[in-house]
Amino acid sequence: MCLTEDLVYTRVCILGRLECRSPLHVGDGTDQAFAERKGRNDSPGLYRAVCLDADGKPYIPATTLRGHLRDRCATQPAMADRLFGRLEEAGRVRIFDATLVASSTCAPGADRRPYWDPERTTAIQHGIGINPITGTVGDHLLFRHEIVPEGARFSLRLEADDLDQGALAALLGLLASLDGGPAAAIGRGASRLQGRLCWTLDRVDYLNRAALAAWLDDADRPLDQAFRTLTSTPAAVPPPLAPGHQIRVRLRPLGPLLVNEPGLVTEDRRDPGPAAEADERHDPDLEFSRTPDGHARIPASSLRGLLRGRARRILVTVAAAQSPGCAADQVGDDLLGRLFGTTGRRGRLWIGDAVAAQPCDAIEQTFVAIDRFTGGGERHKLYQARAARCGILDADIRLDTRLGDLADWEKALLLLLARDALEGDLAAGWGKSRGYGALEVELQQAGTAVGAWTDPHGKGLLDWIGRRFSLASAQSWVEALHQEIATAITALHPRTAAAPR
Repeated sequence: MCLTEDLVYTRVCILGRLECRSPLHVGDGTDQAFAERKGRNDSPGLYRAVCLDADGKPYIPATTLRGHLRDRCATQPAMADRLFGRLEEAGRVRIFDATLVASSTCAPGADRRPYWDPERTTAIQHGIGINPITGTVGDHLLFRHEIVPEGARFSLRLEADDLDQGALAALLGLLASLDGGPAAAIGRGASRLQGRLCWTLDRVDYLNRAALAAWLDDADRPLDQAFRTLTSTPAAVPPPLAPGHQIRVRLRPLGPLLVNEPGLVTEDRRDPGPAAEADERHDPDLEFSRTPDGHARIPASSLRGLLRGRARRILVTVAAAQSPGCAADQVGDDLLGRLFGTTGRRGRLWIGDAVAAQPCDAIEQTFVAIDRFTGGGERHKLYQARAARCGILDADIRLDTRLGDLADWEKALLLLLARDALEGDLAAGWGKSRGYGALEVELQQAGTAVGAWTDPHGKGLLDWIGRRFSLASAQSWVEALHQEIATAITALHPRTAAAPR
């Protein structure tokens, strides 16, 4: 990158647009009453709200964008200081709030989004914590947050002073790096590949020294009229980004799939009234999660929770085997947080939604609760579930390596997790004991597809590991995992720790 001292542009104004390629949540720090969102008084709980401007429309704060762009050029600290400043010196770039210019009301099926508010042009996403031991829904772990759906577009204005060609090219490169990919995610849920932004440049206006001097001689003329538009902008120079590894995961449901989305359940069913009247209606109590155009999906939060729970089981099992008297749960949670993240630290494994390639067929089944004493059906305990009968769902998993390469024990944990997935040990959503949610998994990377742990024809994951790294390397990763767990046990119970097996 060329960094010359010759100043070419006294002032530059960059105008463009940002489009959401996945749901976006940049919160304003407040919690709003969920009952007010629905216009009902019988719905307890809160939801985390997004930032709204004076007109009640979502916007992206300039501070959020500025922090993200500065972080993108972390590999070039001199340029980052020059553009964005440091403690003792102001930066040359000014970023304005990105304001909404086209909401998702323009997108097909906008009114079918969960809890869609046409005034705020936002929807509500639900999440629920799963007990990692029982695999069932945890008590008091339901949470909600407001989102700006994909398809929304924002206008963005940036201004900068005293930029040469190299600095302008670097700034345009930073904006161009917002390409809608996993690394262009901002706000809450970036590790679930939410908040991915795509930048489109409209024009670059500039004011050089000669134009500024002419305007000073004619102070009655507005300054905006002194600007000219660049007919040919400098080639954008994107900053070098830390490498990341991306894997495409293909999920083939072996039966009905139902990841419940409460926002799709009809209002009459959520407020059934007398039990006798509820039995006469046939609206589903459970609705499968899907996109507005009818494609079944497994939300990233569900996939992430599924993988996290399985990885935790592996860690706790090994810890308990090494030292039966240790706090295996605590050891597992500590190591798990390093890879999947904690409330105070973003994880290194980023997982996106799994979405079906084609619209799916819906199937409805009726169930009845059984009295455990009599063995007969209980009165007024009839309920319906609407599930998806769909084909392959695709999801992207990205490994963020900005903090360096994975440690050997982390490689082993991911390897064991992939083994369990390929052997059919993963099931998503509701009704696992009824045959719902069983998944067949295939991993794809760089044109290579793996659908089994071992294969007679040498096409299994273990065979691929042997060709790529060697089986001895894989064994050393597993040994490192056992050693890391033994170290964690020693830190908690120095007198009872056992040697790793």
